[in-house]
Amino acid sequence: MQVAEVKRLRELESENARLKRLLADRLIEIDRGAGTSGKKVVTVERKREAVIFLRNREVSERRSCKLILLARSTCRYKIKRQPDEEFENRIKQLAFVSPRYGNRRVHALLRRRGQTVNRKRVARV
Repeated sequence: MQVAEVKRLRELESENARLKRLLADRLIEIDRGAGTSGKKVVTVERKREAVIFLRNREVSERRSCKLILLARSTCRYKIKRQPDEEFENRIKQLAFVSPRYGNRRVHALLRRRGQTVNRKRVARV
């Protein structure tokens, strides 16, 4: 091969790679629209699922987070607090025994029994 032919071959290869990236981006956008069934992806959990969906289609994490509009740190964040089923069952049992008690009274009963508990958490349960 001549030097000019090698240069031309490299130019064609780089252009081909650029076009493939453009095509892949377009296909990802189409898949993203089709994968959500016309609904908006609003919650963080849904966005994480969408990122996982794109990652399974061999898209980098950076690109998939950029397409979904989710920060990479948010995507990687793992929830450290595990639900305490025993605590929730205790609250439900107290509420079932005394249906007239509200969350404040249940909170007071738990505190009297020596449990350290946040009142807002009792209200959520």
